[in-house]
Amino acid sequence: MGGKSETWHERLEELSRAFRCSAEQRRSAKATINCLRQGSPPQEDVAKITVGMEGVRPVLANKLQIAKSGGSAFTLVNGVYGSGKSHCLCLLREMAFQQGCLVSFVTLSPRECPLCDLGAVYARIARSIEGRSKVELRSLQDVVESWAVRMRTCKEYLEQVKHAIRTLHADFKIVLSEYFSGSSDRTEMAGRWLIGDDSSKQTAKALNVQLRATDEFALIMLNELGKLGRAIGFRALVVLLDEAEAIPSYRGSARQAHCYENLCRVIDKSGRVPYCYFVYATTPLFFDKCHGRAPIPETSQAVLQLPPLLQANFVQLGRIVRDLYVVGECWQGCHTFIGNDQVEQCVMKYSAAQHWRMKPRGFVRSLVAALDICAANRNQRLSEVFSLVQD
Repeated sequence: MGGKSETWHERLEELSRAFRCSAEQRRSAKATINCLRQGSPPQEDVAKITVGMEGVRPVLANKLQIAKSGGSAFTLVNGVYGSGKSHCLCLLREMAFQQGCLVSFVTLSPRECPLCDLGAVYARIARSIEGRSKVELRSLQDVVESWAVRMRTCKEYLEQVKHAIRTLHADFKIVLSEYFSGSSDRTEMAGRWLIGDDSSKQTAKALNVQLRATDEFALIMLNELGKLGRAIGFRALVVLLDEAEAIPSYRGSARQAHCYENLCRVIDKSGRVPYCYFVYATTPLFFDKCHGRAPIPETSQAVLQLPPLLQANFVQLGRIVRDLYVVGECWQGCHTFIGNDQVEQCVMKYSAAQHWRMKPRGFVRSLVAALDICAANRNQRLSEVFSLVQD
């Protein structure tokens, strides 16, 4: 902040560079702004809008490398609401895709994915597995099916896979054999078993296996997913679990106790699952509510504390968002009304209103809302509008 005010020429040159872009860049910028407008991290190009995480990226990269090398790793990302935990997970998701890994992004919740039911957690992880190859893979069944297609067309690849699956649990080898049997009924049954959609004893008996997606067997099945992904040709499996602080919101002390017990089991298991990296996002409330029951202390090296963003980081973030907006909306002739000085004034207003407890999610949503108004009324200054819409 402070310093010499920018000149008209500097504003013009900066925003002109943002405007000179391809149709794909405009599409990507527009998609990013649409996500930010809703208060959500973007689905692509997350690194472009990442600021103030210079100390976070090396930690994530190191743990990811451990998983890719056949080890197991886990991190608990700790930060207050709106501080960028989900953004951090999305950044890791993007890093993992770029390095040839499978990713499963799961939001834990008492209703849809309760931690007191590990069978449901396994099923959600399996159904949420994504991969980036020649085609986009959206579930474990998609991954296995793409594997089947490759095996049918490449004998050399088939021999490599046969060697790789020797390390899998016997039940997984049986089910995969059924999947590739050629019988549509058996293939469908095996597919439902793999993704945890069918955890009945009848189906397990029909497939001649013991394992099924229940609280009893889920962790054993989870143990095989990383090895399965590796056999198929991916480097590792990254499991991202968001909203771990939801445990205190469960009704009943018995359910809460079971959730904590299961979380301890998952974290203990995640330290011994080859080719897997487990990441949990939580808030300080999680540790406050644990009262000594947390599986790891808040001071553990496995806990990644998200650093608060500095005012300079907010200015940097504001300029990035502003430039993306200009690109996505093909907005010209706006240099005076949304220049760098206007972004800096927005940061000052936000910090004053928040009493210096600034959160990136609230700031970005307010900035995009202000830009929306400025886009509809081109003669209004960004900082003046921002005062009216900030969270």
